[in-house]
Amino acid sequence: MQESFTILCDVRYFPEQAFRLATEWSKAFNKPISLLSLVSDEQERSGVESVHRKWKQEKEDVFLTYCKTGSLPFLSLILNELDVAILIIPLAKQTRFYRVMPLLSACRDLRMPYVFIKEGFSLIACRRWLIPVGFLPEEKEKGVIASSFGRFYPSSFDILLANDYGPRAARNAEAIQTLLTKFSIPYRLSKGRKDSFGIQQEAVMRASQGEADIVVLTASREYGLDDLLFGPPERKMIVNSRVPLLILNPRDDLYVLCG
Repeated sequence: MQESFTILCDVRYFPEQAFRLATEWSKAFNKPISLLSLVSDEQERSGVESVHRKWKQEKEDVFLTYCKTGSLPFLSLILNELDVAILIIPLAKQTRFYRVMPLLSACRDLRMPYVFIKEGFSLIACRRWLIPVGFLPEEKEKGVIASSFGRFYPSSFDILLANDYGPRAARNAEAIQTLLTKFSIPYRLSKGRKDSFGIQQEAVMRASQGEADIVVLTASREYGLDDLLFGPPERKMIVNSRVPLLILNPRDDLYVLCG
């Protein structure tokens, strides 16, 4: 089974913006698109599969469809059965997948990158990437994603360095620059106004004001009490963002989108 760009979808609404994004990436990486729907029983499965068939006819059968029994808390286990390059999560009020916190909780154990995209906004081509870089070691993983897209998808990259006193954020930025330079991928480096604790929020704000089409973020390592009560920082960023956000979960090994 070939890796696919997989869209988590509710059959009450076709995710047009997510599908458009997946289509661009699918063509660039020569990987298929798949739509994944979650059902609770066989009766629901029959209705969902009927909608899937209708969608495939309307879109000239350009994607795969999966209908899996389970709910959001089991998303990670369900995705382990599939070959997923990137999970795309469309947010639309008319669907069951709209509240951000349950979706973030379901994505905590994912080993692949995942993208939140709002269906209410008109998507332009996601070619201007903004990469905020802080002091945590997992920030270097953003360079792997950037190098993959830089090689296969027409992109420009702006690295936004945290305004820290220590050297760790700068070292992470250097590692990303080294990787991009290795593949002759051009980039720009600038220093942000915020330190490592606020640089991702600053990047989302800048992108939402028109400076970029997509932002690469790292998820929180652990949830503290405030995160459990009010949501982690990335929840607020997703809610407020006007552009797609690609999120990486912290892990020991690096993501590899393309061999």
